Amino acid sequence: MSTDRTAAPGRDPLRVLDAARNRETLVPVAVPAGGAVATGLMCAGSMTAADGGSSLDAHGATVLAACFAVGVGGILAAGALSRPLLRAVTRQAGARGE
Repeated sequence: MSTDRTAAPGRDPLRVLDAARNRETLVPVAVPAGGAVATGLMCAGSMTAADGGSSLDAHGATVLAACFAVGVGGILAAGALSRPLLRAVTRQAGARGE
């Protein structure tokens, strides 16, 4: 039995391409973004402790959350805006003399 989901009968190929494109975008973004946030919090926490402060303030956390949300939102928007291009390219699929 094949585990290839693209070969499933009745499955729309554009949906398969959309799902693959989303997965190929979100997973590589989530790992570095999560690592960057964790590294930033660790460095900021150590600098705050070295400076004599006891904790990070709410303003810094708000700015971090806003930057993270804008970045992820931009990536999701770019993915959504590229969907018509995917549709146009797949509509023109066929043999090309390259």
